Amino acid sequence: MSVELYRPNLPKAFDDTEDLVEHWMAGWPFGSALRHGLITNETWRPAVELIEKSDSYIVRAELPGVKKEDVDVSLSEGVLTLTGERKQTAETSDGEVHYREFTYGDFERSFALSKDVDSDKIAASYENGILEITLPKAAVEQPKKIEVTTK
Repeated sequence: MSVELYRPNLPKAFDDTEDLVEHWMAGWPFGSALRHGLITNETWRPAVELIEKSDSYIVRAELPGVKKEDVDVSLSEGVLTLTGERKQTAETSDGEVHYREFTYGDFERSFALSKDVDSDKIAASYENGILEITLPKAAVEQPKKIEVTTK
């Protein structure tokens, strides 16, 4: 049994172009791996969502396959930064990878925070591959009426 990438019915021009690229790359070292996605220079950028609630902001990041200890969250000069690494799983000793779309390696995402975030109360949790960072809003100082008295 062979494993191949699913290819939808594309116009013939796509087939001709692919044949040309395959022919051109055939003599390169690792040419087969490059053609079939086994070597890539893509960087992995985890998907993120930002939610605003009445009392806080929530940053959620999808980190499938990443261990909690491989994730760092930091705050510096009003910039929240998520860094980490998704490590490649061990290959099976009795098999050969024919195609790979997973990306591995280091990642970094940074977000400038609003001035109304209470940085002393930021909290982060990690469960089922989802990193959730809660950024509480600082108490808004209400206008205060100052009574004027006579001397």
